[in-house]
Amino acid sequence: MGKKQLIALAVLLPAVLVGGWFYLGGAAATATTDQSLALVELRIDKMTCGSCVKTIESSLLQQPGIDEVVVSVTSGSGRVTFDPDKIDGRKIAGLVTDSGYPAAIKTELSAADYRSMQREEALLSRQYIAKIGQRLLSRESYEEAVRFRIGQQELTPQLLSAARQETWNDLLQKETLLAAAEKYQVVVRDDEVDARQQEVAGSHPEFDSWVVARFGGLDQFRARVKTDLIIQRMIDDYVLENAPQGIARQQVLNSWYQDLVGNTEVKVFDPQLKAAAGSSSGCGGSCCG
Repeated sequence: MGKKQLIALAVLLPAVLVGGWFYLGGAAATATTDQSLALVELRIDKMTCGSCVKTIESSLLQQPGIDEVVVSVTSGSGRVTFDPDKIDGRKIAGLVTDSGYPAAIKTELSAADYRSMQREEALLSRQYIAKIGQRLLSRESYEEAVRFRIGQQELTPQLLSAARQETWNDLLQKETLLAAAEKYQVVVRDDEVDARQQEVAGSHPEFDSWVVARFGGLDQFRARVKTDLIIQRMIDDYVLENAPQGIARQQVLNSWYQDLVGNTEVKVFDPQLKAAAGSSSGCGGSCCG
């Protein structure tokens, strides 16, 4: 894939902007409604396939105090509910690391906070703006993406409203596609991202300044590269693998994407965004909340 395809998967679908999210879906043990449970979300490295997921799940579920384990090979993340009287988040991350997959805590909620998270949408809205499929979008990353979109322009209520709506539309499309990639368990390795970074750097004499201006920094650029590679691989390997060439190929993709949007549940927590999404034709699935 060349530079233009990296910047926006233009030959297939409109460009998507990198945002933030915490994964809350995938294969899992049976959840319980025990009110004493706490929650930890992990970043997990070196996973490459479904057997990695099973190894991690097995290593945790045999431990006293572990209730539910959800692991995503595509996003490199995990979610564990547990009894804090028997085990804690640091121990859980250590067990995952010991099983061969280095893990670090992204988010940890006490039993009281987790109960509130389950019970009150208001608490969710302080941390997340929406849930697309099984993927939660963090408010912090959404607001950062809005600020980056506005840039140095003079801030007005109209500009802010437009930036928020445009950012939401981009995130909605990207997260809908990534939700599909989760189901296919699409994986992109770090060395593939490294290779793409080197390829793009070779075509940009002022690569460092271009990355900052276009993406906000190297971390954001690499996240965007990985997202594009995941989506492209899913489309090539699962959506268009046996599709004919030409216009018919685009029709296959369009039909698949429309079905995906229609079957992806979208739950918006942010009140302002909920109102905007409810009146926008760009809201796929069932906007509710």
